[in-house]
Amino acid sequence: MSAGKINHRFPVVALHCSGASGAQWDGLSAVLGGDAPFLTPDLIGLPSRGHWQGKGPFHFADEAEEIIAQMEALNAPAHIVAHSYGAATGLHIARKRPELVRSLCLYEPTLFSILRVSNRRDRGLFDEIAALVEKIEERQSASDLFHMCELFTDFWSGSGAWAALHEARQSELMAWTPKVLLDFHALMFEPEPESIVQRGHPITLMVGAETHAQTSRIGVLLAAQGENVELVMIPGAGHLEPFAKRPFVMEHILAHILRVEDC
Repeated sequence: MSAGKINHRFPVVALHCSGASGAQWDGLSAVLGGDAPFLTPDLIGLPSRGHWQGKGPFHFADEAEEIIAQMEALNAPAHIVAHSYGAATGLHIARKRPELVRSLCLYEPTLFSILRVSNRRDRGLFDEIAALVEKIEERQSASDLFHMCELFTDFWSGSGAWAALHEARQSELMAWTPKVLLDFHALMFEPEPESIVQRGHPITLMVGAETHAQTSRIGVLLAAQGENVELVMIPGAGHLEPFAKRPFVMEHILAHILRVEDC
């Protein structure tokens, strides 16, 4: 530890949530030192990447292709730090290419497909997400991007959150909105989610104590899959805690990296 930074030996790849960008992790870059690379790739749907041009259903394999190519160029396995949709993408990458991953530190992976294949109560939680997606699809069919964004934003941030955003941020989200249903499809239909955790990877899995029932339950189900998974409950936190600028999430990320690297 030097000048408030940790000198991590392995690369770090930080993946943002739906509707955000790699800039979500600017705060993390400020506390990582040393020569190991730190990557914060933008995901599909942002201006730097453009919208998906493929055909047929969208899956994590489509999202992960570019990220995997970047990780292959690192020449060392990387810590994946990620939030929400990005965290679910990280789990997919770790399963597809385990040799590229040193560890995972994840905040509330929204892997809804694990609820779909679980018990009756969990399937009810999945059905609530499916109902939200149906409403979003209706707005898309009506070319009503404004209310598509409102449904998405208010679900994750609370009623009135969309109306409270600055006009510039609303415009950014409306430009991104064609991606929202693609993200949901990937999250809801990842194959074999009940065995997505790779036993060889150390994992810190963070869940907010005040989060949605879906993401809380997903955390429990994922933690039960692995032998080297630490499930951490963040007091007073909701799904968007990584944006709250409070130290809890950052402290757990740094502690995870230090523990895994045995610094």
